[in-house]
Amino acid sequence: MNRQELANEIIRLEKEQKIPRSTLIRSEFTLQPNFQYLDIEFRRVQRKNEKWHQFVRFVLTPKDEWKYMYERLAYLLRYHRENLDDYFVLKSGTTSNTMPDRMTDFIRFHKLFEEFFQIYSKIIRRMQVDYPTVEYSGQMIRGKIDWRKTLLKSNGQFPLSFEMNTWSREFATPENILLLLSTNWLNKESTKLINAKFSEPLQPDEIQILYDVESSTNRLIQNFPYMEIVKASKRFSKLIPQDNEITQLIEDVEFRIKQGYIRNKGYLELLEWLKKLKELSLEFLSGNPSRFHIDSLADLDTIYEAWIFLELIDFCKLKKHLDVKMIFGKTDSEHTFFEFKFDKHMIKIYYDRQFFKKMERHGH
Repeated sequence: MNRQELANEIIRLEKEQKIPRSTLIRSEFTLQPNFQYLDIEFRRVQRKNEKWHQFVRFVLTPKDEWKYMYERLAYLLRYHRENLDDYFVLKSGTTSNTMPDRMTDFIRFHKLFEEFFQIYSKIIRRMQVDYPTVEYSGQMIRGKIDWRKTLLKSNGQFPLSFEMNTWSREFATPENILLLLSTNWLNKESTKLINAKFSEPLQPDEIQILYDVESSTNRLIQNFPYMEIVKASKRFSKLIPQDNEITQLIEDVEFRIKQGYIRNKGYLELLEWLKKLKELSLEFLSGNPSRFHIDSLADLDTIYEAWIFLELIDFCKLKKHLDVKMIFGKTDSEHTFFEFKFDKHMIKIYYDRQFFKKMERHGH
C-alpha cells in the first residue's frame, strides 16, 4: 500500500467495521493478529519520526477543518502582504514551502467563478435595457408623429406617410457586452491553465477545479439568451482585457453607473469582480508554481501555527488599530515577523523562531 491506500483502509475500518477512533489510534491495535498488516504497511510509508497515532489523527481529521485553515491562511496572507513578491515560508520537518502556493490560487479561482455565477444570475434576471429613439417613416402610426417633417414631405397634400419618432429596445449596451466578455475571459483562463506546462504537474483536485469552471462557463456562453449582445461583443472577443478598447468599455460602464442609467447593482459588482480576476491572473503568471502538500499531521500543525500567526496580525491591525508592519524572511535563515509600537515600546513577534537564554558567566 502507498500512503493514500493505507489512509483509505483506516477510513474503511472506522466506517464499515465500526472500529472506534479511540481504538484505531492506539499502536497496540496494529499488533492484533487480524490487523498486523497495518503495522507492516505503516512502516513502509511512514515519514521520519512519524508515529502511528499521528498518522491516524491526520487521516481521520475532516478535510473541511484543515481546508478552512488553509483557505483562511491564504486569505490573511494576501490581505496583509504588501506586494506579490512577498511569500510566507512554511517549514514542515526538513522541507520548506512558500505561501501563497499554487493550490491557494486554484481555490481562489474557483471561488471567483462561484462569485461570478452569482453576479451573472443577478444581472441576467434583470438585464439593463436602453430605449433609444429612432426615426421611422410609414403609413402605420408608431410612436410620436413629427408633423413638421411629415408636412414638408407631403408638399401641402394630405399625408399618406408619416414621419415619426419611436422607441426601440437595445440590449447591446456596454455593461451587457462586458458581462458576456467576462464569461469568455473566465472560460479562456481555465482552458489556458488546463493546457499550461507547470514545473510540477497539476494534481487531480486542481484539474477538477479547472474543468468545473471551463464546463460551467461553456454552458453559460452556449445558452446566452441575447443574440444582439453576442453579435455586438464579437469585435471585442479577440482583445485581451488590458486592451485600450476594453479599458474604454469599462470606463463607459462606470460612467453609466455614476450617471444613474444603470440601477441593477449586479453591474457594479461585475466591475469589482473584474479587478479580482485581473489580480489573480497576474498572480498565476508571477506566483510560486509549487504547492504545499498536506500529507501528515506535522503539515497540519504547520498550517495551524502559520494561521494563528496571521490571525494575530489581523487582530492587531483591525481590532486594536495598531500600525503593524510585516517583514517576510526571504530565505530559510531569515525570520518572518511583524512589529508594532505599543505604549511607547516597539514590539516584535516572530514566526517559527527559537530563543535561548544566555548562560550567565561567573568569575573571571
